[in-house]
Amino acid sequence: MGPSALAQEESTTGMKPDAETQAAEAASQPAAPAEPRPALIAPLAAKTTLLGLAQAGERLVAVGQRGHILLSDDGKAWKQVDAPVNAMLNRVRFRDARVGWAIGHDATILATADGGATWTLAHHDPEGKALYDLLVLDENRLIAVGAYGTYLVSADGGATWQPRAFPLADLGQHFNAIVRLDSGTLFMTGERGLMARSKDAGETWELLDSPYTGSFFGALPAGPKGALVFGLRGNLYIAEDVAACPKLDPATYDPFTRETIPDEGAFAKTRWHPIKRPTLEGLFGGVGDGAVATLVGVNGVVVRVDFASRTAQLLPVKAPETLNDALPFGQRWLAVGRRGVQDLGPL
Repeated sequence: MGPSALAQEESTTGMKPDAETQAAEAASQPAAPAEPRPALIAPLAAKTTLLGLAQAGERLVAVGQRGHILLSDDGKAWKQVDAPVNAMLNRVRFRDARVGWAIGHDATILATADGGATWTLAHHDPEGKALYDLLVLDENRLIAVGAYGTYLVSADGGATWQPRAFPLADLGQHFNAIVRLDSGTLFMTGERGLMARSKDAGETWELLDSPYTGSFFGALPAGPKGALVFGLRGNLYIAEDVAACPKLDPATYDPFTRETIPDEGAFAKTRWHPIKRPTLEGLFGGVGDGAVATLVGVNGVVVRVDFASRTAQLLPVKAPETLNDALPFGQRWLAVGRRGVQDLGPL
């Protein structure tokens, strides 16, 4: 019995529906969306798990568990600021010194227009999947990607977000990282060796033939047309021209039957080249300048990769725990991880 029928019955009989009928009617209505709880200000937030680190002008911004967002102007003293959610935040990205976004679990997207001092809720869905990375294309267009093929787009500067479905997303694999290469090609990496490119600013995506079946956690531009990918068990691969890499048909692609290419001689067809890994620890994040990259990962490892020579070395850094992201600040390198902010010194 719907609401209109109940109203008609009441007006005809002069009697209100009984308690059982009212309860059944209430149960049939869609539940109101749960309001997110704001993050609690924690005195030791800078020492808890942090996953993302970015620079906004002269300011550093770090994000992590329980919706923690921290700011620092000198890399030493950190102050937690209010956040409208207590969901895990995985990544923080800035368009310029003032405008930026933080993304995380429950399809959470937070926005700031003052360099991270204050944040507003741009998107949140308690039933949504985790978001792992965000790419700013221009003042209006943004892309957020995440777990199980989650792909959200904004055409109004991040004010509103809409999901996009396409064959690559339908595979249901995690999208872990999305970057724009120096050539303008968009490049995405993810679960079970997933690699994809877009030559039209994300309107369409092509699945690429991958030399590896383990997860890639990140990617960086390499040279004018290439990319470096890194991930599980310290695996590193580099391509000189991503636009030239052969593609696969998602309709016939099965990540569970593919195998990692065992020898370098067989890599020619994929256009990817393996870099001898100096560690078996997973690599989660870092930065590069197109010629050299500094990456961090499990058990506090720090790896320096030279693109031209296709070599990598393990740096003698004694970080106490797993590191998730890092960047240079002044004359030193700062990282975030399981024990919060870490000063890695002058690498």
